[in-house]
Amino acid sequence: AYMEREFLAAHPEDSVSDVKKLIQNFRQNEPATLIIKLFITDAEGILIGSVHFSDLLLFDDDTTMASILEDTKHRHPLTIRPVSPIAEVVRLFEEYDLNIVAVVNKSGKLIGRIVYDDIYDMIRQIDTGQAYGLAGVDDEAEEGTIRQAAVQRLNWLLFNLVAILAASAVIDQFSETIASYVALAALLPVIAALGGNAGMQALTVTVRKLALGEMEFSSAAGALKRESLIVLFNGTAIAAIASLTVYIWFDDPGLSTIVAAAIFLNLLVAGISGTIIPLGLQKIGIDPAIASSIFLTTTTDIVGFFIFLMLADIFLL
Repeated sequence: AYMEREFLAAHPEDSVSDVKKLIQNFRQNEPATLIIKLFITDAEGILIGSVHFSDLLLFDDDTTMASILEDTKHRHPLTIRPVSPIAEVVRLFEEYDLNIVAVVNKSGKLIGRIVYDDIYDMIRQIDTGQAYGLAGVDDEAEEGTIRQAAVQRLNWLLFNLVAILAASAVIDQFSETIASYVALAALLPVIAALGGNAGMQALTVTVRKLALGEMEFSSAAGALKRESLIVLFNGTAIAAIASLTVYIWFDDPGLSTIVAAAIFLNLLVAGISGTIIPLGLQKIGIDPAIASSIFLTTTTDIVGFFIFLMLADIFLL
């Protein structure tokens, strides 16, 4: 649906003058079609190269396309097949900053092209779907009736309520600890917020890579290693800054040490969860863009509260 079969192609023996005539004829026959790049094919239609039209201005009218390809030291253009997943096409456009890509059959014969305008809507749909999903909102429901949107939102809000109550239950288990050390209550939001933000960073990257086909469950080990290294750096830095702040604020070295440990461990859990949750959900057939954020928030809140309050209960009382 995104491929255009109207394209401009020349042969290696064609001159710049010949190409000018091809352009004139093409423009007369296809006045609404963008002319972005000239494809070069052999006698059988096999794609062998491409030339930017700006490069043609640098050569005399009698210069052949073969000479231009040689002088410009061209590389074989990136191509896709008609059966290539649309996510792979989107990835190519974004990774290589393309404005056009050739479509070839299994023999390498040029059969069409895809330009950025054709794929832009798909890129926008991916971005919109992620934005809706990470907020627990379904884009199809939002485009439906008010009742559909309200019911869909209500389902996730109810699930979110259960998750919040679970986190509250963890806090309740340490109510005596908090009553004995009131500063803990003031610091609970810090632990939760930092874990949630760190997890959301990992989650956003993972969900986008999944949407573009750049990551799958089999590559989880590499993704987890990367996130662990990022957490090692960021967790150490944030934990140190938070620890110093708490020490200045409460003049309590024990509390500041526990805050540092809790933040570091929660960020580690958040980074791992932000990667493994969407991968796991996709593996079992659930859209990770919709469900991941709630599972992530539940995990970071419960684990963060438990680690912080447990350490406080052990070392401060």
